[in-house]
Amino acid sequence: MNRVLAGVGVVVAAAIAGFSFSPVFGYAGLLVPVAVVAAATFAADLVTRTRGGAVRAPLALLLAVLALVPTVLRATTQSGVLPTAATWSTLYEGTVHGWVRVLDSTWPARPDPDTVLFVPVLVLAAAVLGLEFLRREVSALAALLPATLVLGLGQCFRVAEGGAAIVLVAAFSVAAGVVLATSRPERTSTTASRVRVLPVLATVVSLVAGLAVFGAVDPVGRPPYSVASDHQTPQVVSSVVNPLTEVGARLSTPDTVAFTARTGASADRWTLAVLDRFDGSTWSTSARFRDLGSDLAPASGTTVPVQRRHADIEVDSVPGAWLPTQSRTREVHGTAPVVDPDTGTLLSTTATPGLRYAMDWDAPEVPPEALSRATIAPIEASTGGVPADLVALAKDATKGLGASVRSALTLETWFRQQYKVADGTDIPTGHGYAQLQFFLLESKRGTSEQFASAYAVLARAVNIPSRVAVGFRQPEDESDGIHVVRNADVFAWPEVLVSGIGWIPLDPTGATAGTGDDSIAKAIEKARSTTVDPATEPKAQLTDPLPPPLPPPPPPLPDPLVQWILVGVLVVLLVAMVVPVVKSVRARRRRHPSAMPEAVVGAWLEARDRLRDQGVRVRRGMTVRDVAHLVWPQHPAAAEPLLALTRTVDVAVWSGRTVTSATVAEAWAAADAVRRTVAGKSFGSRVRDLFSVRGLRPLDS
Repeated sequence: MNRVLAGVGVVVAAAIAGFSFSPVFGYAGLLVPVAVVAAATFAADLVTRTRGGAVRAPLALLLAVLALVPTVLRATTQSGVLPTAATWSTLYEGTVHGWVRVLDSTWPARPDPDTVLFVPVLVLAAAVLGLEFLRREVSALAALLPATLVLGLGQCFRVAEGGAAIVLVAAFSVAAGVVLATSRPERTSTTASRVRVLPVLATVVSLVAGLAVFGAVDPVGRPPYSVASDHQTPQVVSSVVNPLTEVGARLSTPDTVAFTARTGASADRWTLAVLDRFDGSTWSTSARFRDLGSDLAPASGTTVPVQRRHADIEVDSVPGAWLPTQSRTREVHGTAPVVDPDTGTLLSTTATPGLRYAMDWDAPEVPPEALSRATIAPIEASTGGVPADLVALAKDATKGLGASVRSALTLETWFRQQYKVADGTDIPTGHGYAQLQFFLLESKRGTSEQFASAYAVLARAVNIPSRVAVGFRQPEDESDGIHVVRNADVFAWPEVLVSGIGWIPLDPTGATAGTGDDSIAKAIEKARSTTVDPATEPKAQLTDPLPPPLPPPPPPLPDPLVQWILVGVLVVLLVAMVVPVVKSVRARRRRHPSAMPEAVVGAWLEARDRLRDQGVRVRRGMTVRDVAHLVWPQHPAAAEPLLALTRTVDVAVWSGRTVTSATVAEAWAAADAVRRTVAGKSFGSRVRDLFSVRGLRPLDS
């Protein structure tokens, strides 16, 4: 029974180590692949437990594949059972390249077969290796080492935190305890050489287990290490059409349908691309696109509440591979796009006419008065490449207000008052410095392309963080929440960064004023109505201080209780590891002293201390025969090997004869038999044999 329990512990430890990847995939995404592999490995161990150990590993591999095909790989099979060429291709891709796809994806990643399969393969390897070490009686610690390495590897991807870390460590500790308490000790002197590796293995297990959880309990509060932070995702936008350059062309064919949105949510506009780099001739994006996982993390840097919104999109003629989205994208279904986690913009290589997908996003609930009290974190913008006349124009338009929400809205109002939106057939194009100078200083007429680009350039000249977004206005719904978006709705706008809220869209053209009924549109309209034109404001009011800004939210602090609970668990684990290591080192030194007689005496001392671990009251001065009589009532089966040990001790100590290696082997075989007899009676006996410190204390008088 103990052998079965030890095997269960090894397999469960490997499965729990597989769940250390749950911060990457989520528990639900790992449950089926990890469970079927663990069940297959355990079945192989049961079948080969008494005989056939040589086929244990290949049988486990075969059963694991047979279990994965109708479950994880079902979509690639014929009739849900028979594997096809696609099945083997997906199995190979998921095993060999799945971890790379994970690093290229947002987290939690989609548990698709070609992405998640490397995790059950790791579990399979850890379980099979652990069982081989266990059944070949290398050591219990060696059997746990593969699972411990998988546990550490999972935490290198993303550290488990909070309650998840507690559950993970506690579950792994229980499984490891079962293995250590039920696995068989070394039987004969032929296993002596194997004992030498126990201290090393224990140290490795302790260090890896500590590293696996320390990232979640670092009292300094540093961000935990992740291999994803060192991974560079490939760029995918170099050959994609810049939608800002197509604004003029789309306005020339206003009736062409771009896409259809079916949603009951109020949306002011739909975003295609966010452009934050300007080299004087064109705007581009610094986005680092990743495969979109099952759910995108909420936007950072915002403290306002959000509401989840949903829409169904059908694409007709969007530019290039860009997909209509919202700035706080959370989920996309029906296609597998790449996403820039910072802006929520989507790209898809399958963005062909007729593409349909569903998406969810977070709509911020901004109080109407929030923007009136909000602040802007100014940037140190370089104006070295900006023409001097544009820098002077920016300072004149903002009236020296500096970087603030007030100056951003003042600049927006200035554009609305000074410039006109171009219509008709003479549509200006381009947004380089030459085109912007012509627009700002001469024609004063342009499309949203020129308005948005000029606003962003002037705002940056006065240290207001700004960027350009391109997309479409959402028109009124035609029926039941169906919005048919046409080329006439194409639109570019600037966005500014507001502390605690995030990037907010503005409209220097005035074309969308009042068209949206979402909370951001209402808050911006409220802030516009309370912004006084600096040209008409009395001089005394210009020097009045602005309303005090809201204090920035305190940085999130780790829960001290969770920290110290995890530290306590880690300390207990490490201390628990120390006792078996000390006992192993002591046994090795006793088994391999400098002289043969000392090795025989060492066998007696080892048997004596193992009996003390079980509660036998051995006192100073007792001989081997005395102890044999003492243990007879409680452990009668241990008396016979103790008497055999008595004969070898008499030969070594009192006979004067030369002690041979055979005598040493007989003594240690008897000592191992004593330990096996008293420690194998129950689960509690195994625990005391491993962790009791009674045998490490000095003898009583």
